[in-house]
Amino acid sequence: MDCRCLFFSLAFWQRQKARSYTTIVVAKLVAKSLSRTFEALLLDKFQQSDLSDESVTTTSRNLYKTAVVDTIVAEVQGTTSEDRCVLLLGYKDRMEAMFQSVNAALGRRFPLSSAFDFQDYSSDELRQILNLRLAESGFTASESAKEIAMRVLEQTRNHRNYGNAGEVDILLDRAKIQQRKRLSALAIDGKANLQFEPGDFDPEFDRTDWVETSIHQVFADFVGAEALIDKFEGYQRIVRNAEALGIDPRSQIPFTFLFRGPPGKDPANLVLGTGKTTTARRIGEVFYNMGFLATKDVVNCSATDLIGEFVGHTGPKTQRVFQKALGKVLFVDEAYHLSDNRFGQEAVAEMMNLLTQDKYRNKIIVILAGYDKDINRLLSVNPGFGSRFSEVLKFDHLPPEQCSRLLVRCLQEQKLDTSTLTDTKLLGLFQDLTILLGWGNARDVKTIARSV
Repeated sequence: MDCRCLFFSLAFWQRQKARSYTTIVVAKLVAKSLSRTFEALLLDKFQQSDLSDESVTTTSRNLYKTAVVDTIVAEVQGTTSEDRCVLLLGYKDRMEAMFQSVNAALGRRFPLSSAFDFQDYSSDELRQILNLRLAESGFTASESAKEIAMRVLEQTRNHRNYGNAGEVDILLDRAKIQQRKRLSALAIDGKANLQFEPGDFDPEFDRTDWVETSIHQVFADFVGAEALIDKFEGYQRIVRNAEALGIDPRSQIPFTFLFRGPPGKDPANLVLGTGKTTTARRIGEVFYNMGFLATKDVVNCSATDLIGEFVGHTGPKTQRVFQKALGKVLFVDEAYHLSDNRFGQEAVAEMMNLLTQDKYRNKIIVILAGYDKDINRLLSVNPGFGSRFSEVLKFDHLPPEQCSRLLVRCLQEQKLDTSTLTDTKLLGLFQDLTILLGWGNARDVKTIARSV
């Protein structure tokens, strides 16, 4: 009886570091199963047998991985007389990549053509699971609360560690804590009230209703943000119209941006203090409020974090950065270095490939920042790069007028009297400062305010 099975599971399995004695443990498990009439050997997340302990070198990890796979191949022959069942479980894409890089005999022992492919639960299935979990726990939820719960679950699909049914359990645990806080504040006995309200699943459940107002609030302390506000309000109108027509709004708005500007007065730096990093954070808030990102977080990196040091190193390095930023904003500063050499061009090609995959498409905001001239050179590296990053935000030096407004606002936030500061004095001051070599725009204005 041939009981070998290979499971492809898209569900979340708890991460754990591989131990130094992985090979010995696997060998003992296989040997133990040989002595039983029938015993199943389950290797969970098998594709991560290449050890994640940072104290182990890359070469050592490869040796351990090879030893584990060779042990499995040697002990599991796949004959009809075998009386044990060996199950390999893991993420589909990682399992397929692993099978391509290890002992070819493993593929013969566990043919990919006979793998069980477990797909993500659909929205309807998640709703059924939610109802079952509520019934099992003795809690109820209003229909409006269930709608909010489903919206939260849909958002979690953008997260790198999306856990399918496990997300329902996590959501309910959070809702119970939130409900206890709510009832405690109202002096209501929690045991007598077991119904969840929308705010229990998401304290900001109504943010999609006030997202236009929130756009103004997000950029309220941002000097010269009028054009940005108009742009994102336009996105919101597009989203609203698409939803009314039953069209997926994600396909109607951009998820990739270019931040470009002239070289600063200091040739070594892009325009300083013009709000690129701040704008990236605000974009994360806006897209999160619209329900398109799992979190508001921004993952900052430079081009060197994507570029490898030897052949075959760039692709996996870029993939790791994208995996870390899934469901978030990826901000790549000094992106023009991606056009410097062959490895940079490989990173561009890998980025283009990742952005077209279902796993990442419209689930991650990617922002590339650089000089005007160098960004133009970068766009010429790959024919499709320009069309993929067609949304451009321009960042120029702050004029003296905006510097003056920013200084007054910063001083007022510090509860300082600004009545003696006249526009003429401030404009004269910043007209002199803005022509200095290395002037840092908003960054230096805030430094001046703190020094007062």
